[in-house]
Amino acid sequence: MLLRPEAAQLAADEQASPNLLHGRVLACSFRGSYCRLALRHETGVVLAFELDEARGRISDVGNQVKLYLRPEAINLLNQEEEEKV
Repeated sequence: MLLRPEAAQLAADEQASPNLLHGRVLACSFRGSYCRLALRHETGVVLAFELDEARGRISDVGNQVKLYLRPEAINLLNQEEEEKV
C-alpha cells in the first residue's frame, strides 16, 4: 500500500469510516501552508503526513490522534507492480 503524504486529514471525534487511522503524535512541525505530522500507529509503524488544515489543531507530542485517509490518495500495488518499482 502506498499512502500519499497528503492522504490524511484530521477526523472528527464522531466520524466513523473504514479509513480511520489512530496513532500517537511523535512530531508536528508547521511548514507554511501545511503541517508535517509524524505518528506511530498502534502496530509500531511510523507514518508521516502533510495536513493542510491542521494549524493549531494538532495534539501535543505523545497524544493520540485520529486521521481520515482519503480513498483517492491510497494506492494498492500488486506484487508484480512492486517488483518493477
